[in-house]
Amino acid sequence: MKDNDNALDLDEIFARIEDEQSKDGKLGSSAQDVVQAIADKDGLVLVDELLRESQTKAAITAALLPPNNDGRSKPKLKAGVIDGQHLLWLTSSGWSSVGQSNRREAPPTSARVAHRLSIPRFASWVEHNVAPQTIGAGIFWNVAIGNQAREFIEVHKQTAWSMARMNVNAEAARMNASLLGGVYPDLIVVSNLPEAIHTPNGVSMSRGEFRDSYHSRAVSWQDPDIRETPETITAIEIELSAKSTPALDAKVRQHDAALSAGWWHEVAWVVDDPDVLARLKRSGVGVRAGHCIIDAFDVGISSIPLAAVQSDWWPARTFNKGK
Repeated sequence: MKDNDNALDLDEIFARIEDEQSKDGKLGSSAQDVVQAIADKDGLVLVDELLRESQTKAAITAALLPPNNDGRSKPKLKAGVIDGQHLLWLTSSGWSSVGQSNRREAPPTSARVAHRLSIPRFASWVEHNVAPQTIGAGIFWNVAIGNQAREFIEVHKQTAWSMARMNVNAEAARMNASLLGGVYPDLIVVSNLPEAIHTPNGVSMSRGEFRDSYHSRAVSWQDPDIRETPETITAIEIELSAKSTPALDAKVRQHDAALSAGWWHEVAWVVDDPDVLARLKRSGVGVRAGHCIIDAFDVGISSIPLAAVQSDWWPARTFNKGK
C-alpha cells in the first residue's frame, strides 16, 4: 500500500486502498474469502457450490489471478474440468494464505472428484431427508465437514498428546499413541436427543432406551454417564474406491482407538461397490462393535442399490432414498 500520510480524511485513505486493489486486478478481501471457503472444504470445491454460498463470479475470478503483477507471485487457486465438473482447488500458496503452510497442492483426479461430490451429498441428505422428519421426535442434527471437522478433531488430538505424556498405564499409552496424528473421517454427524423421545414410528422411549434400539452397535452406552448425554456423535467414512486390505485394517484400528477414547460413539462406512464392501468386512466392519455399514444408494450418493448390503445405521435404514 502506498504512503497515506497526505490523506485528508479516513474516506480518502480507503479510497486510495480500493484504487490500489483495483489496479492490482483483485478484489481484496472478497478474493481471500473465496480462498478461505475452499480451505474450509478441504481444498477442493465445485464452482457451483461457491456460487450457491453467495460467492461472486468476480471474487472467484480475482482469487484465480496472481496477487501481484511482479511476475514472482503465484496464484492461490487453480481451476479445471473433470468429468464435466467445474472445479477449484488450492495451491500451496493458497494453503499458506489461510495459515496452513504444511498443506500442499493436490490436483484432483476422477476418483477424488467423485469422493468430494459425495460429501456434500451426504450432508444434504441429512439436512433434507433426515432432519425434517425427526423434528417431531425432538431430534436435531449438525454436520461438520472440512475445517469444521478438523477443528473438532484437533481438540481431541491435544487430549491424546496429554494422555500419552502422562503415561498413566501401558494400555492407555498404546491407545493414545495411535491417535497422535489424528483420525480424520469425511464427515462428523451429531444428533442431539431429548430426554424423552417419540420415535418416527410413534413409540415413546427414554434417551437410553432409544440408544439401545437405534444405536445398538455403538460401544459407549455401557457407561451410564455417556448413555444419558444429549449428543450422539457419528464419524462417517465414504469408501467409494478400493483400498488394500492392510490400509483398511489400519483405518479401522484407528477408528477403534478413537471410539475407545470417546472421540465419537460409532463409525458409519458408506459403500457403493461389492469389492470395497468385501474388504471392509474382512477388516471387521459389519461385525465389529462400533461400526455400521451404509449403502450409498440409501443416502443419495449412488443411483443403484448395492444388493449385497443392507444399511444398519438407523437414519439410513429409516429415511433411505428408496422410501
